[in-house]
Amino acid sequence: MARNSILFYGAMALVFACQKHADFPETTNVSPLPEMESWGSKISISTENQLNVVITAGHIFQHSEEQIIHFDNHISVDFYNPKNWHLSNLIANTATLNKLTNDMNALGNVFVKTDSGLVLVTTSLSFDSQRERIYTEDRVEFHTTNDTLWGVGFESDVNLENWKIGKPSGKFQND
Repeated sequence: MARNSILFYGAMALVFACQKHADFPETTNVSPLPEMESWGSKISISTENQLNVVITAGHIFQHSEEQIIHFDNHISVDFYNPKNWHLSNLIANTATLNKLTNDMNALGNVFVKTDSGLVLVTTSLSFDSQRERIYTEDRVEFHTTNDTLWGVGFESDVNLENWKIGKPSGKFQND
């Protein structure tokens, strides 16, 4: 009995030893690990001791060779006026922040809602921190108190009060 099991295990070892092993291709284009990474964090942006923007994300990371901070997993951006009053909230799938300019790009299911109830929906939106303006060249849907507008291209302040929309069409209520 012991002799049979020795022969069996010997034959199995010989079979496995003679099999050709698959060569695995070398992996290319592997992005390096981030230099900085955090989960469930906030970044606040202030100028001259005035809170401008607070970005919250489930995941934040930055690579050492970049001046760009990446956000993903439940992005929420709050905008404030010079008196530190909350103006609006932006939600997106992902976002990036340029550390040198504080300009931001939000991508994927972008939704902006002001405290006064105005709503903007689009697929991408950029924030120019110098001009304190948001803008996109993509299709937009914009809801005011009584009306809904659609268009291609949009620019506004972060409170959606002073806006312009490209190629507008809409549904208006008569008062």
